[in-house]
Amino acid sequence: MRLDKTKKWLETIQSAVTIIAIVIGGGWTAWVYIIQREIAPRAVVEVKGNVLRLTDEVNLVQVNLKIQNTGHRLIPVSSATAWIQNVLPLYGCSPTLPCTTHELNAAIESEDRVSDKFDWPLLSIRDSSTLSSIEPGETGVLQFEFAIPASVKVARVYGFVENTYLSKGQAPKPGWLDSQFIVIDAAMKSTEQIK
Repeated sequence: MRLDKTKKWLETIQSAVTIIAIVIGGGWTAWVYIIQREIAPRAVVEVKGNVLRLTDEVNLVQVNLKIQNTGHRLIPVSSATAWIQNVLPLYGCSPTLPCTTHELNAAIESEDRVSDKFDWPLLSIRDSSTLSSIEPGETGVLQFEFAIPASVKVARVYGFVENTYLSKGQAPKPGWLDSQFIVIDAAMKSTEQIK
């Protein structure tokens, strides 16, 4: 008789411990995957540009797009883009395109601006053809090369990696973006001869 009571008491404790464990596990899952959004990938993107003077008329700009996976999910890199814009020298305005000179003058005259960036003229844009995945805690690097006129003295380089987990047909596509101004005046000159 005493053995049956002890067995029932132990079964009750076991059931209570199982219920508590399930509740704690559910709470932890909700905390990590819903409240902290760990279900979505997290990354830090950094862009850097290097310049090499190829000829007196042409510079080569290499853009390194570093993607660091700071979350707990695999990040599939299926869409990455780099682009480069002319900052200096400033050119005249086209009647059909946004005019940076007008935007700069308007920003000087008034503190109220509609946009958070100026519309620098686009020199070139590249999409990555390299598909890869970045494991949690790891870093990947994509490289893009641009040939630009040597007359460009300051450029702005951008790097963008699409967050495919969040994008799912959205426009504009969500992702990670970084940009950097690069001064081209002090570009290292190539020793190769290019015709």
